[in-house]
Amino acid sequence: MCSAQAPASYVGEFCARTRRLREASGKTQKQMAIALGITPDAYRKNEDRSPLPHYLIPRFAAIVGCSIEFLMTGQSRPSFRRSGQGGARRIKEGEAGK
Repeated sequence: MCSAQAPASYVGEFCARTRRLREASGKTQKQMAIALGITPDAYRKNEDRSPLPHYLIPRFAAIVGCSIEFLMTGQSRPSFRRSGQGGARRIKEGEAGK
């Protein structure tokens, strides 16, 4: 069961998660803006006060290597990444982008 969250609290947490995931991916704000096809100023606002527009969420998640579920909620089931030997290893969302 999900708990209700105040809109301002959700926005702040979403923007902070966006920043942490971008930083974990090793990209600068400018590099992320270019990868998303938006201006650096527009992207900066997405980390500071205004969540990513819906149409950018799947692309952002793919770039940083996290699930959309994790990006939206901060929680998700473990995901799997293929290892170099053809197997898969379990990873946590915090490892995304490594």
